[in-house]
Amino acid sequence: MPIDVAALTAASGTELAEIFAGLHEAGPVHQARYHDVDMWLVTGHDEARKLLTDARRFSNRESYANPAAQASPMLVHQDVSGLPPMLPFLDPPDHTRLRRLINRVFTPARVERLRPSVQQIADELLDAMATRDECDLVRDFAFPLPVSVIMRLVGVPAERGEDFHRWAGLFATGDPEKMPLVPAAMAEMLAFAGSLVRQRRAQPEDDLLSAMVTATESGEAMTPEEAAAMVFALVAAGHETTLNLIGSGMLTLLDNPAMPAALRDDLSGVDAAVEELLRVDAPAKMTAFRYVVEDVELAGTRMRAGDVVAVLLAAANQDPRRFSGGACPHLAPETGTPHIAFGAGVHFCVGAPLARLEARIAFRGLLGRFTDFEITVPRDELRWKASLFVRGPLSLPMRYRLR
Repeated sequence: MPIDVAALTAASGTELAEIFAGLHEAGPVHQARYHDVDMWLVTGHDEARKLLTDARRFSNRESYANPAAQASPMLVHQDVSGLPPMLPFLDPPDHTRLRRLINRVFTPARVERLRPSVQQIADELLDAMATRDECDLVRDFAFPLPVSVIMRLVGVPAERGEDFHRWAGLFATGDPEKMPLVPAAMAEMLAFAGSLVRQRRAQPEDDLLSAMVTATESGEAMTPEEAAAMVFALVAAGHETTLNLIGSGMLTLLDNPAMPAALRDDLSGVDAAVEELLRVDAPAKMTAFRYVVEDVELAGTRMRAGDVVAVLLAAANQDPRRFSGGACPHLAPETGTPHIAFGAGVHFCVGAPLARLEARIAFRGLLGRFTDFEITVPRDELRWKASLFVRGPLSLPMRYRLR
């Protein structure tokens, strides 16, 4: 029987681990169905990496999908509030041009220059947490940290901070009651991004957006529409990885108390711990849908041109053929087989260095300043994002004390 992909959105962490274990036992590639669309779901690590690094035979453009998939309202991704297609939905050479331009400005050096700002924002949030013994870790720390960082990165004026946080909150929502508000927020965000682009083109400043709108590569530059789309992508997706990693990662640490105990004694282990948290509870649960360009065989499974396929990143990172720990995190991550929480190939996450920096500073601060974390509601009352593609708690009420 095909796997019901949509049903994965409602599964708890424990249920997902059990589901993944069953899928790994059955094989690395599975027949699946997403609402009205037949598709393939890849759960094996090696097979996932092979697919992700083969942009020639596995495309992100719906134009390669079979007629049934193209007719499905569930698989329309590219036309977002009039935005030009964004990086995740482009193939080379269009993708290559934009990726080369963004790589010129979103460099490791620029990310490293953000370290003092990230540390300052984290310290201010931690200081506020230290004035009480309870908080909602998502609302009070995991969400405002990356959103505030992106505001500084792009150069959002302080007076627009409230709007910026509201838009980001709606993009990250998994609350069905709030979903009808998202299209209007997207339109507002696009209009705001367009005005920022026009300002920076006229008067560049020392921020990422100015660098984007002035960058050139072989005589080519981003159009204003492409730059606005990039701002939109940074807001809509740029904070999700850190937000979900902090929330889900804290739950994973609580379920494995030996890890936080050891890390409090030696915070130098936080960097490695973050990699394990990325592996065992990938904040991006599944890739965007991809489409088979030409008949291809993957792990003995014959896929036809036009077939829909997706990688279940969260399962591939727990593949027991490559990670002996499976769903259990290790204090010392295994070497030799890197996780694919940020994807692989040409679509490897642009913001991965920033997400790592934010998460490392976040967990050093949380574990260095507080102890005895305890969730103040029953686990089965925690609400999770009702999303197929990202995973994280909507709220995380906690009690703690200063070290």
